[in-house]
Amino acid sequence: MDIKARGIFYQTNFDLEYGQADHAANKWDCNLGIDVGFTYYLGKQRSNGWGRATTQLYKRDYRERKILVVREKEHPVKYGTITFYVFYPNNYSGRNDAPQVQSSVVNALDYLAGGIFTQKQYVNSDAVTSCIEKGTSMNSLAIQDLPTETADRDFEINFVPRGYEMLKDQPLSYSLEASAMTDFYKKAGYYYAPIYDGLHTWKYRIDNETLKQQLLSYDNYTETTSYGLNSHDGLDIIRQHMDIDSNEELVSFADVYAVMNSDKGYISQFTNAESVSHIQNVFKDGVITMIQVEGLATSQDNYTGANAEQVGIERNTALSQNRAQTVISWLKTNEHMKEVASQIYLVGHMNGIRTVNDKSTRGLNAKLNRCVKVRIHYMIR
Repeated sequence: MDIKARGIFYQTNFDLEYGQADHAANKWDCNLGIDVGFTYYLGKQRSNGWGRATTQLYKRDYRERKILVVREKEHPVKYGTITFYVFYPNNYSGRNDAPQVQSSVVNALDYLAGGIFTQKQYVNSDAVTSCIEKGTSMNSLAIQDLPTETADRDFEINFVPRGYEMLKDQPLSYSLEASAMTDFYKKAGYYYAPIYDGLHTWKYRIDNETLKQQLLSYDNYTETTSYGLNSHDGLDIIRQHMDIDSNEELVSFADVYAVMNSDKGYISQFTNAESVSHIQNVFKDGVITMIQVEGLATSQDNYTGANAEQVGIERNTALSQNRAQTVISWLKTNEHMKEVASQIYLVGHMNGIRTVNDKSTRGLNAKLNRCVKVRIHYMIR
């Protein structure tokens, strides 16, 4: 004999009554029942060919089962942050460095790594020679962009400083004295050219939008000092003056440039082999989780018209944003960085615009605050 009682309880209102009538609905509904039955086994004595049934007990273990899982030995994952700075000349972000020379892109970061003067030359060398001999002005002579060379090569023109903030005590700007220009022409085969703006002569590369901006003093149109901030040797100065977290792996722009291209030629004298190898390993075998790019500009501005303070803020904010975008575009040209989604890049500002009371755009304080800070967060086995 089998007798089974069963009950199913429902919460709530299985009978579809919710108390909207004139009586309260039950909070609990149930479905109750009893099953009664019997089992009869036919024996062999009846000679019906059926065998006597045997009872088989099936035991079920409803306790928590222990599942054996064979796991591959896990490799520890390292999380890290590579930090580097890219320092720019005054009034320069590379925004206008479009391919103005056929089959040669005038790349802003290549200019910072190994550029020459303003990266421009006079179109007519004979006209320049004539002006030098006569002692007349060359302001009206036509100039054009020079093809930009990547800095991971041995330059033929290696007798003058190249790149911005690469060599210590050897600035980017050259002399416009007749003897210096003639000596360069004899060795290189062309005359380097400044960027003219009427009364002003720029001796380093600038953006077109900043061409008409007047600086605080005439000396500021020339780079006269260099601290090597874009080279690996300049990291000691950066550590002293910039906010670097203890968990950040500080490398130089030159180190990253060598990874983006190669650690050969001109750039190799400004890099650190161990840093370059580490960055290469992260780019190749690591996973980039986030890239923070923060542009920075100084408070220096000489505009004196209406809303001068606001105009100065807008100018320098635009410079800081353009500097950041230039670095992002450059990073995306790397073979391994092309796989990094655009959403990984976060663009911001390093505490806005830094106040610089010095009237010189060539001083250390001004140079340190014209930059882009890049933090590459990664994980790697």
